[in-house]
Amino acid sequence: MGVKLSIMIRNSFFLLLLGFVWRCNLPLYAQFTLPEIALGAPVTYKNLQLYPVIANITSSLGMAGKTGNYATLEATMQNRLVQIAEQEPLPQTAVQLAMQNNYPIVPNQNRLIEKYEPVFEANTLDNADTNAIYSPFDNAILDPEIVRLSQLEAQTDRLFITNLSADTIYLIAGEVIKGGRQDRVIAQNMLLPPNTRYAALPVFCVEKNRWDYHHNQNPCFTGYSCIADATLRKTVQLNAQQEDVWNVVNRTTALQNSQTATQAYTALENNSAFIRLADAYVQFLQPILTGNKQIVGVLAVTGNHIAGADIFASNALFTSHVANLLRSYAANAIINGSAPALAHNKVKEYWQQFFTPSGINRTALFNKGKLFENNGQIIHLTLFD
Repeated sequence: MGVKLSIMIRNSFFLLLLGFVWRCNLPLYAQFTLPEIALGAPVTYKNLQLYPVIANITSSLGMAGKTGNYATLEATMQNRLVQIAEQEPLPQTAVQLAMQNNYPIVPNQNRLIEKYEPVFEANTLDNADTNAIYSPFDNAILDPEIVRLSQLEAQTDRLFITNLSADTIYLIAGEVIKGGRQDRVIAQNMLLPPNTRYAALPVFCVEKNRWDYHHNQNPCFTGYSCIADATLRKTVQLNAQQEDVWNVVNRTTALQNSQTATQAYTALENNSAFIRLADAYVQFLQPILTGNKQIVGVLAVTGNHIAGADIFASNALFTSHVANLLRSYAANAIINGSAPALAHNKVKEYWQQFFTPSGINRTALFNKGKLFENNGQIIHLTLFD
């Protein structure tokens, strides 16, 4: 009887404690929710040394059933399944829409169509009412949100993004997009669920001396550029000041003799020597990093310092971004790097700042990295030097 009473008291105490923790929103477990991870043996190519981050168990985001697969911004832009605009574009005629986007037109003056809607009835310009006015968005006249957004002026630090796909898109802070009134770099990590419309997208400008549309006057961003080099990514995420971003862009392009009248970071794409070097890094390193299903990230070293690290919740998520991440770290190695000379014990010391037996050291992370979570699940951890 005494044993049963003891067990009942213990269970009651546990339930009371559980209720207290739940009410106070305290974690029941350590906050280290990534799989157990460790640094693997480094691989070196020219000025870049990469330590693969190895997960001891297979990890899964476990959300595909709710939100679809995690798609990349690059792929969805290439497939025209995402729209990013300065503001809500003005209504246009069927002729203008067809010329700009090569989409068939629904010939009904009362049918308001989406500018980037991927599927229409099989109609052509020939049987469309070419004088009718078509709104870029369905039911635009009746949608108060569109009316509100259409009254907002374009801003350097904010765009609007719409996900037309069936997948959740993962946007990474540091991804550079081309178009609009000036090229931008995404300022924050973001998950964009399917069919999300007109979400505000925080950005910084990476093309200081332009504030007008290109010759086709398309108000949308139509080109994906890259994941920026680690120096610019750090400036975007930790400094978070527009003037600092412009300064880094100017220094980077100057070092590669890639300056333009508009001071565009994307001018690096037109530097054939730089692109050849970056391609060589990717071609050498990517097969090594994609051959092991337990790799969920990398830590990068150039010269005698750590350029940064990217760690994801799964191998699949890492693999989907690996080529662009390699170009990002290769850019650092090419622009201001040198032959890797950092001792392994120094790399270990750096790693142990953030990863302790009890979990992630969030205090150390505060000034040197960013942790992106969704519903308590760590999606992506970024570290800087």
